[in-house]
Amino acid sequence: LAYDMILHARNTLKVPFKWVNFDSFYGRDQSFLYQLDKQQITFVGDVPKDATVYIKKPILYIPEKKTTRGRTHTRYQIKGKSTQVEQIMRSLCNTDFTKLTVRITKEGKPIKTAYYVRTVYLAIKEQGTVIEVKLLIRKDEDGTVRYALCNNLKASKHRLAFMHSQRYFIERSFQ
Repeated sequence: LAYDMILHARNTLKVPFKWVNFDSFYGRDQSFLYQLDKQQITFVGDVPKDATVYIKKPILYIPEKKTTRGRTHTRYQIKGKSTQVEQIMRSLCNTDFTKLTVRITKEGKPIKTAYYVRTVYLAIKEQGTVIEVKLLIRKDEDGTVRYALCNNLKASKHRLAFMHSQRYFIERSFQ
C-alpha cells in the first residue's frame, strides 16, 4: 500500500520529492526497500535493532538438486554471514561516531547528535538479489540509539544525517 501511494504521488500527482522517509514498520520490509530501489526512489528508513544486514556482499543461489527424486529447488539460499544492526553498534566505540548538527529547533538552538555510517548489504531472497545500502546509526545525547538504511550511496555523512532527521518535521506537520 505504501509503495503504491509513493508511485501514485510521483507518477500520477507529479508531486516532486527527493526522498521518502519512513519508520521501522516499513523499514523492516525488505521487499518494499527493494521495490523503491528498483524504481530509483531514494529512501531513508528506520529499521529495528534486530534488523539483519551483511557487512560483506552475500551470494544468493538456488541449490542444485542432489538426487533424481523430489522437486527441483526454487528458493534462493544465502551464502554469507548476516549480523544484526545492534551487534554492529555494540562493536563500535565513541570515536567511530561523528558529532553533527542535524537541525535547528524552533527556538533557534542546534540539535547535535552523533552518527556512524557504513555500507552494508541486504539480501532479498524473494527477488534473488542483493542491494547495497548505507547503514546509519544515530546516538542522541540522551542515550537513544536509532538505526536507518538509505540507498543514496553517494551522499555525504552530513547529507544522510540531514535526510534522516527530516522525518521529525513530517510527523509534526501531520499533528
